[in-house]
Amino acid sequence: MSQTEYVHERMSRLRSSATADSTSITKAITSDKWSSHFKDLGTWKGWIAFLETVFGLPFSEGSQEIVENCTERRDLSGKSFREAYAMVGRGGGKSFISALIASYLAIYADWSQYLAKGERAWVFCVATDRRQAEVVLGYIKGFLEPFSNMVLRSRAMDIDLKNGITIGISTCTIRAGRGFALACVIMDELAFWRDEYSANPADDVIWSLQPRLLDNGLLIGVSSSYGPFGCLYETHKEHFGKEGSDVLFWKASTLTMNPTYNKEKIEKLIRRNPAKGRAEFMAEFREDVETYLSESDLEAVTMTGRRMLLPIPGVRYKAFTDPSGGKKDSFALAIAHVEGDKVVHDRLEERKPPYDPDIVVREYCKILKNYNCHQVVGDEFGGVWCASKFREYGIRYIPTSGLLKTKNDIYATFQPMVLSGMVELLDNKRLDLQLRSLETRTQSGGRDSVDHPKGQHDDVANVVAGVSTTMYKGLNLRLNADYTASRLPTVAGKTYGNLKSESKKQEHRVLEKLRKEGVL
Repeated sequence: MSQTEYVHERMSRLRSSATADSTSITKAITSDKWSSHFKDLGTWKGWIAFLETVFGLPFSEGSQEIVENCTERRDLSGKSFREAYAMVGRGGGKSFISALIASYLAIYADWSQYLAKGERAWVFCVATDRRQAEVVLGYIKGFLEPFSNMVLRSRAMDIDLKNGITIGISTCTIRAGRGFALACVIMDELAFWRDEYSANPADDVIWSLQPRLLDNGLLIGVSSSYGPFGCLYETHKEHFGKEGSDVLFWKASTLTMNPTYNKEKIEKLIRRNPAKGRAEFMAEFREDVETYLSESDLEAVTMTGRRMLLPIPGVRYKAFTDPSGGKKDSFALAIAHVEGDKVVHDRLEERKPPYDPDIVVREYCKILKNYNCHQVVGDEFGGVWCASKFREYGIRYIPTSGLLKTKNDIYATFQPMVLSGMVELLDNKRLDLQLRSLETRTQSGGRDSVDHPKGQHDDVANVVAGVSTTMYKGLNLRLNADYTASRLPTVAGKTYGNLKSESKKQEHRVLEKLRKEGVL
């Protein structure tokens, strides 16, 4: 028996043994208890076709065509899936359907044969953040109202049912679901999962949850689309339109799944911002967003096992800091030096909030003096206070200026340095996560902007990039006659020859040329 046949056989047992009263999910939504949630079934044809496909139910009228359009597969009739993903446009009803599936499996399914005596099975809904999780929980409570006699107890983030099932909600963290027997995991908006402890939280959460799934447990992901990277994109690339795949990938526009949505509004927003609008409503991956640096890019320049380098007499060190007020962002410091044709990183410090900025400045000044470094470059966040406070402890604070005045300028210069192997980074997990999480977005004017995703931070990445880019003059790589452009073609695919600069003015002209041609 093949793996695919084995999965389908086990799902057949689920339909026969886990649904005690033989009520399919499509029958449940037309029952007296839930029909009020689906007043016009004609507007739910897209989701009904999806549910029929996931649970291996006979297709109703019109479903076959919808399934073929949304999966680009033809062999799905009568099959069922233990793992399914629905990439649906904004406003398509994803969170509502997540709550429906969770409620159905908790109420109608019998999981007792897979549990030890006294053990509870969990139906988990994992969302991007607490607010979104509470939205899903609100829908679930609505579905549970007709079954109030089944509710044993209700808490802030989970509900115990008398049949031994607990419905729980959680944010996207690898700690979600650990230690529980999982009947079903529903991942809501997984393309937007962000976590300070993981660059790929969706992958990590799935890996942490799958070992806890019961034999016939279901793993379902529903999300809008985002950039061409991450778990959703990789799953789409591997399974969408692939006949015989045991993973279902469903791709549908907002109007396909929710024909009541305002069509004129969608058209207007797509005209205003085509890339974003088509991702939001047409379930297409955004072409204007991409990862800043890949895992392999960073592995090539990270010195495994090197956490810190002690100061060496006679070496000239430079430093960069990203100050903060101590309430929201971290206060970070990076120290590095030039060695041959590379920027070698020696020290990386971070103080997470809450903290006293005055105490952090005093600590950092002591570290700087240990490296015989009596000045530090930083942004203009702190203004006069920051400069005066560092000066009080004997360190000159220099605001960023010139070509590298903004954070975006710093990142735009740091990227080709990494791709060309011009830096040696410390082995620091926080740094690796922040650099891998950065995104490059193309603005309306054609200029790229680099920033961290909403809800995350880049304080450590900023100081590492900052101290690296302040060392152009010390490195003298791009503007030295001995530099034969052996590295630049790996960045831009073009040869610039020997770029020699005898003056600051000429240096600026060369850098500007590289910028215009997309190298920087």
